[in-house]
Amino acid sequence: MTTKLAANWPYKPGLEYTPPARGTWTIAHTPLLVPESVEVYVCPESCLRGVSLSAAEFGGLGTRFSLVVVEEEDWIRSRMEPLFIEGVSDLLRQRYERDGKYPPICFVFNSCMHQFMDTNMARIFRKLAERFPDVLFVEGNMNCTMRTTQTHYEAATNRALYKGLLPVGDALRKAPPAPVRAVNVIGNYFAIDTSSELIELLGFAGYQVNDLPNAAATYRKAVDFSNGTFSPALFNMASVYFRLKQYPECVAAYHRALKLEPENVSGWLYLGEAYSKTGDGVGALRAIEKAYQLDKEDISIVYQLSEANIALNDFERAVAVIREG
Repeated sequence: MTTKLAANWPYKPGLEYTPPARGTWTIAHTPLLVPESVEVYVCPESCLRGVSLSAAEFGGLGTRFSLVVVEEEDWIRSRMEPLFIEGVSDLLRQRYERDGKYPPICFVFNSCMHQFMDTNMARIFRKLAERFPDVLFVEGNMNCTMRTTQTHYEAATNRALYKGLLPVGDALRKAPPAPVRAVNVIGNYFAIDTSSELIELLGFAGYQVNDLPNAAATYRKAVDFSNGTFSPALFNMASVYFRLKQYPECVAAYHRALKLEPENVSGWLYLGEAYSKTGDGVGALRAIEKAYQLDKEDISIVYQLSEANIALNDFERAVAVIREG
């Protein structure tokens, strides 16, 4: 049956489209694994819903995530390159010029529109590097189209994560480290379990395994390096703890992050969810109440607050919250 369908298929194999359904991890999560990184998406508005939600999940929507919207007039009037260069430049200046401290690394995502229009990405990134010499710009691709003969856009983004690493013996290092027999795991979202047969076999053979993302451990290091003052690392660490089902550690990490960003609505909501996983309904209610105080216009928060009251059998208050909202 498969052979028959392939033989009668009306389209020539080559150009394919990835499905619109998204999993639990998207390309917007990936750059946020890098401490102190920011990301900018230069895309049509219809493409931005998923990545915006993903950034919100990591607590980076208001601090590390920005958008430059491409409209129909931009490509009709050949404004793709100027919009890209000036849009990214304006965002960086507005957000960071006042403090005089730009982010060390900026992931800038283009879209399939830029490839269809044959936009000169090399020129764009050269111009950005000239304007902001202290920022390392890394090209990302949010492209719903692909060819089976080329690297998938998500794999290319994973590879680009390591562009900012210094090579061994770099001038910034006083001396190159001693040679080590090692295997680096590239583009992995979560740390490989030490009981994995792969880890054991490499260990028996005398290889050091560097699982670069290393999940929560990476964020603990970032938090330690910043003396606990780098909120994105704390939010990310809390998110990883939640995925690892280490809920008490997750609650503690969210509390530390929210002391630095007390108006982060998403952070309070995720703290409430973490509290509910520990069975602490009162803690969950208080966290969601804080989110509600910050944003009373979001109907989804109203319903979450009502559900938190129901979990404590306070049905009268649950109904009142719905009516007030």
